[in-house]
Amino acid sequence: MAMEFVESVRRFTHNVTTHVKRLALRRESAGEVISGVAQDVRKLRHSVNSAHLDEASSKARRYVEKGRKAYNRKDYTRAEEYFRGAIKADRLYAWSYTYLGHTLYQQGRQKEAIHAWRQAVAADAGSDAAEKAAAKLRRVENRVQESVHRLEKHIQ
Repeated sequence: MAMEFVESVRRFTHNVTTHVKRLALRRESAGEVISGVAQDVRKLRHSVNSAHLDEASSKARRYVEKGRKAYNRKDYTRAEEYFRGAIKADRLYAWSYTYLGHTLYQQGRQKEAIHAWRQAVAADAGSDAAEKAAAKLRRVENRVQESVHRLEKHIQ
């Protein structure tokens, strides 16, 4: 990641220097130089954003791994903290929401769990994390419907 960023900065510097030389030698007009530098700035900005996203995603993954360990120890309070930390680090990392939903469900906080699973699906629809969250949503919704059905039969 860092090497890719350094390479992007090196390319940007080289391209700007080349544009200035071409301007001095009258091989490019000022407008062409401005246009070329603007395009290089966009590329550099994309590189910076990608580096930031990779860093955020990596941080979120570390939080999720710690959260999973806490969850497996049945330390749901600590697990919830880690999963929420992962969400702060990268709001698009669907596993954070999926595991947060499982943790909240284990704490008896069903409505919050359902909300977290829905966020997992919204964050990265089609991913493995979103599929697991959607499957859990279906199971919970089926249990609720079964309970309502049993109550209706009991009342009759």
